[in-house]
Amino acid sequence: MAHVRSAILCDFAQIREGLLFISSGGITRIATPNPTSPIAFHVGGHIEVPAIEHGNTLEVSFKVTSADTARDLWHATMVITTAADTSSLFPGESTHLPFALAVGPFVPEVLGPHDLKVKIDNQESELLTFYILQVTNPENFGES
Repeated sequence: MAHVRSAILCDFAQIREGLLFISSGGITRIATPNPTSPIAFHVGGHIEVPAIEHGNTLEVSFKVTSADTARDLWHATMVITTAADTSSLFPGESTHLPFALAVGPFVPEVLGPHDLKVKIDNQESELLTFYILQVTNPENFGES
């Protein structure tokens, strides 16, 4: 069964020439000057597809929910079709498909914990928790 092998929240992610590029990865906290300000970030990672599943279509869904209210705040779906030809693979070798996705913008209902849930073909594959915090000095927000 295909599953998310790795995933990371980051400032930016993209796929170039089949390779995953991540900038400022490892986000666990997102600061906002106002609790009703829109939030946006990226997620990047790899999906492992066993050779026996090649040629199949995968539906990968991403959903942001509030851990406190369990309400859905944002969602997206991508459809991936893998090549049917596995002749270039070693016996038992899986294929790793990189993914990069802009998440949001969405407006959080509350501060605190939120989850990015990733499902493949309606089966949970990854759960990434992050925390939305309010900046105490919004006039200095973004300055170094």
